[in-house]
Amino acid sequence: MGIPTTVKIVEDYIAEKIRSLGRVRPQLSLEDWVVGNFGRTMFDIYFREYSEKVWGIDCKRISVDWVAQRIRGLSLGGAIKNAFFKFSGRDIPSLVDCFSYPQHGIGRIAERLREEIEKDNVVHAGVPVIKVRHSRSTIEYIETASNTGTHKAAGNQFISSIPITKLVQLLDPAAPADVLNAASKMKFRDLVIVAVMVDRKQATEQTWIYIPEKKIPFGRIHEPTNWSGKMAPEGKTILVAEYFSFEGDDIWNASDDQLADITCRGLEQLGFISRSEVSGSAVVRARQAYPLFEIGYADQCSVLYKYLSSFSNLHLAGRVGMFKYYNMDHAIESGLQAADDVMQKMIGDRQWEIGMVA
Repeated sequence: MGIPTTVKIVEDYIAEKIRSLGRVRPQLSLEDWVVGNFGRTMFDIYFREYSEKVWGIDCKRISVDWVAQRIRGLSLGGAIKNAFFKFSGRDIPSLVDCFSYPQHGIGRIAERLREEIEKDNVVHAGVPVIKVRHSRSTIEYIETASNTGTHKAAGNQFISSIPITKLVQLLDPAAPADVLNAASKMKFRDLVIVAVMVDRKQATEQTWIYIPEKKIPFGRIHEPTNWSGKMAPEGKTILVAEYFSFEGDDIWNASDDQLADITCRGLEQLGFISRSEVSGSAVVRARQAYPLFEIGYADQCSVLYKYLSSFSNLHLAGRVGMFKYYNMDHAIESGLQAADDVMQKMIGDRQWEIGMVA
């Protein structure tokens, strides 16, 4: 960043620490937390633009709870130490530099689970749930829709990983008005993923690269072949760009060809590739990829949690199913916990039929 900017960052950081001596200022927003821990200059240079690109709202509206989950344990001092002294950061979750990755992609985790489950069970994927019937604080069955009509699936225990707001809206009889009102205020951020095939073995040496500047439309890129060489054909690599979006905005509504073109231009502008090296592309649109932690969300979540906990045979799991900003490992852990809870119920009630809504 250059000497003048670096000096300004350190000066702001020291000034913030001095101002905080002897008095505790409430930290409600992402902006409050970052300025308090990194100083105003660092916030303006990096955190403001990137955070607003990710969430699509002003940093003053983003709850500090998001920071507590995603960049906990990190400070300016820790970041400087990591940059200049090759500190591994193993004790700081935000600076972890070692992780496991399946040779054929992260999707293999779900595929292997399904392969094992289907040895003794049937998995119905891509079947929308249209109703969750309940009576006397018990889920009785779910109703699904398909080309052949509607179908009911009964069970004694139910695990839900669909968006918690959607689950509330599907309940029959309808949830109380205050619960529906709270659910209506809870929002998600959508994601558009664009992958381009590049005719060379490697384009970067990085795990992830974050792009705060708003002039570049995507917010993050990664190169899966840096995690496993089997993620692309021999001699080629893949660059994946992530666009944080709201369903219905210009990015979401752009065609696949337009998104590939925008991505190639951005990657070329950043100096990673030449357009002539690109030999293919693919686009995936993921609805409700991230729960939006807007200030006040915790109160709304509390209303939903309290109501849903009244159902004796309902278990929540996953990032959107619980409206928690989980990494994949934590999301899987929540699923294991839900499974353990089901097993405990089964042992206690000797009921062995299980319904799952995913």
